Amino acid sequence: MSRFEVYQGKGTGTGREGFGLGESVVLNLCEDILGKGQKVFFDNYFTSLPILAHLRRNETWSCGTIRSNRKGLPAGLTDDKDLNRGDFDFRVSNDDITFFKWMDVKCVHVASNHSTKSTVVNRTQKDGTRAEIQCPQAIFDYNVFMGGVDKADMLCGLYGVSRKSKKWWHRMFFGLIDRTLVNAFIVHSKLASEKLSLLNFLRSVALSLVALSKPPRMGRPLASPCPSPVPGKKRRKNA
Repeated sequence: MSRFEVYQGKGTGTGREGFGLGESVVLNLCEDILGKGQKVFFDNYFTSLPILAHLRRNETWSCGTIRSNRKGLPAGLTDDKDLNRGDFDFRVSNDDITFFKWMDVKCVHVASNHSTKSTVVNRTQKDGTRAEIQCPQAIFDYNVFMGGVDKADMLCGLYGVSRKSKKWWHRMFFGLIDRTLVNAFIVHSKLASEKLSLLNFLRSVALSLVALSKPPRMGRPLASPCPSPVPGKKRRKNA
């Protein structure tokens, strides 16, 4: 996770003129990558034709599932009953936004600002066999690259340090620790020659922190010398 935005109720993420809440969140989180040719994927809560057009104008390629009743979607697409598995229909807007309607088990609606190609995917048939069917490249890419947030949440939940608390900032603090550890695990998995499971990685981090917190071992302390007599006073001798 490189950026995040905490939802604080109504008004969070707004301030982008002409865009709603979901669209403003996308723009806020993509602020550092606009104009760099990156690809962004999001689900139907954030997808709309205006945000896709805006990202395209800023050389940021994006794709997402979209609700079939979204404002501005093209009309005249093939009815669901006339599509067999693997069939799809599409329309391209004046802003070069492509809207796909693809039949898998049920109809899938996707909008993209960078791809009109198609590919093939393997699907299991009713009789248990595998078969190749046509699929828009945008939907294939969405299935491959979407889910990073869900994967991060899953990894954080496996061995999370978060605990119940009546104070909201406690949950925020614990959540940041979990995200930091998962990010470190991902970087370690990409760079280290020796691969570790998440559990072993967290153990190694904990042991390292414990070792750093231990005070250095000292040698056996020397016996303190006998106190010298106080000058000007004589010691009493026992009879």
